[in-house]
Amino acid sequence: MILTSLALAAPTAEVCPSLTPVSGFVYEVGYAPGRPAEGARAALADAYRNVVAHRAGGFSEVRTAALLRNTFPWQDPVYTPGGGGLTCVTVAIDVRWMDSLEEDATALERDLADLARTVSERVGDAVLSVPAPTWASGCVTDVGAAVRAQLLAALGTAGVPRLLRDGAAPADRSLVLELAATSTALTVTPSLLHGREAEPLPGFAVPLDLFGTSPGDAGRCRSDDALGLDGGARVGVGGLTVAIRAGGTAVADGEACEGESIDPVVVTSGPARLRVYTVDERGLGYLVWPPPGQPDRVDGPVPLGRATLVPVPEGGDERLVAVAVPVDGGFGSAETWSGFCRLPEPVSSENLPAAAALGTATWIVRPAGAPGCPGAPSSAAQAAVAAPTCR
Repeated sequence: MILTSLALAAPTAEVCPSLTPVSGFVYEVGYAPGRPAEGARAALADAYRNVVAHRAGGFSEVRTAALLRNTFPWQDPVYTPGGGGLTCVTVAIDVRWMDSLEEDATALERDLADLARTVSERVGDAVLSVPAPTWASGCVTDVGAAVRAQLLAALGTAGVPRLLRDGAAPADRSLVLELAATSTALTVTPSLLHGREAEPLPGFAVPLDLFGTSPGDAGRCRSDDALGLDGGARVGVGGLTVAIRAGGTAVADGEACEGESIDPVVVTSGPARLRVYTVDERGLGYLVWPPPGQPDRVDGPVPLGRATLVPVPEGGDERLVAVAVPVDGGFGSAETWSGFCRLPEPVSSENLPAAAALGTATWIVRPAGAPGCPGAPSSAAQAAVAAPTCR
């Protein structure tokens, strides 16, 4: 979809009585019962609803959100005694910005359509998966979800088969998008994966503010700084590394539904001792490995066993964090921990061993009943509630 003149041609609402319109802006008004002290907030909300109803016809969620971010109150609320006594609020939108939004949104759709045609030529009849784009650190982002949604539509128009999120068969190819951000632009670098081979495809850039992302928030997981990570990982002493493979198709696109399962595997670059945690964006969570009574020494791939996914209580990203130390190293306060237990404090660089290697995997679990996630809440959530504190 493109931002057509249909939206710009929507009838311009009159401003509230006693206020003066200015050339170059379009206006919407909202009303609520009572004087401004009681009705101003509800009247403002009504005005913003009218912006969506009258100015955002046919917009994507990305552009609707951008439109609302650039809509602002126009002077103070006005009380209108007639008709039962209403508070009137006027909001304004700069027409020049709407013109700019049209150009930016049209350019993004054109770039995605070009990418979809290129992919169509490369994959032919092969089944294609499109994981959710992430920052280099591995975080699932709202920006990535918005880009992926529009890309899937473009791929459908181009006639490209794709694997659904809960696909019943493995994909032949994967279209991976790497996101990077400057102070003003979002850069999208695509590549087509076939086995271990990656074919770079032409990328593109769009203004960062089209997605409502500030430069300070772009490009990093919120927990990267707290964990001392670079790109979602950290190399340990002696070059020791650790990585997590989620396993299964449930989180292949960075999202999953409550009750789905994965079979995560941790891989170390050499002999090591291991702890694995599942944490939310604040670092709160649980120890999930090693099991009670099982040695924590590993060397190479370590299957963690079948895991049922449930949403984190506060919502947002969930991270598996693997912590590996040399075989003669220690875990400090976590030295004696084993089994499934609740962490007594948030995981951070301050309470992790300085010599440890860190690896992470990140996704979002949508609750049962959310769009695309049928079913009832998983009983597995009760295990988390009943978990003892790690000691």
